Amino acid sequence: MHASFREGSAFQKITLQLRSLKFALLVVTGCIACALIVELTLDGIEAWEKYNDVHTLRSTNALGNRLIDGIYSLVRERLTTNDALHENTPITTDVRGQIDSWRKSTEDKVNASLPHIFASEYANKKAIIDGVQNARKNANEFRKRADKMLALPKVGRDQDLLNNYLPTMTAWVNAALKVWVGTLQATSTSDPRFSRYSRIKRLSWRMREISGLERSIIAAALASGKPIQPEATEQIKDYRAQVRLAAYYGTHPEWGDTC
Repeated sequence: MHASFREGSAFQKITLQLRSLKFALLVVTGCIACALIVELTLDGIEAWEKYNDVHTLRSTNALGNRLIDGIYSLVRERLTTNDALHENTPITTDVRGQIDSWRKSTEDKVNASLPHIFASEYANKKAIIDGVQNARKNANEFRKRADKMLALPKVGRDQDLLNNYLPTMTAWVNAALKVWVGTLQATSTSDPRFSRYSRIKRLSWRMREISGLERSIIAAALASGKPIQPEATEQIKDYRAQVRLAAYYGTHPEWGDTC
């Protein structure tokens, strides 16, 4: 009887030990499963955040590219109009068509990009938006004045318009460029490659813009049939030096951000 009792007690101890071991294994397994779930959840959240970041970067970059295309059309409109204003004769049908084409391209692309860019966040947002709206309003007024004056010979054109058309349109270009630079800054903070790409785009634009200013001086001289004045010659030299410097910075990343 005592032997049977001892055997029963031993069996109970073994059963309890097995149950304790089973419970411990369940606890350990549960902890491992929880850790895996937490890790997978965190990985999933990180992957989703990266996806959203990439999607936002692509969208912002696409809007910025559309805006800069519109700004380029604006620059071409500015140059063509300014050259025509300094011609002695009324505007030709061909040149009128070029101006209208560049203007339509500008408005279509700017209208398609600016509202979306204004809805995003970037530094000095309110000041930049106010500057763009004011510059655009002034530019549209000078556009209307230029359209009327282009139908007349140069002797009948308003001298104030001839003197201030180019600076007014340039102010509109520069205001729009600030918005574009804002989009570049928004897309260049998350990855050094984006930063490098952003910097090259800005330098490339500056070279194109400055080259256009030189071209405008030469075109105005050709249109008037008069020699380029000494101060204009010095200005051309300065423009060319800026282009060379921008090209140098674009190919030497160790100089950092310069634009």
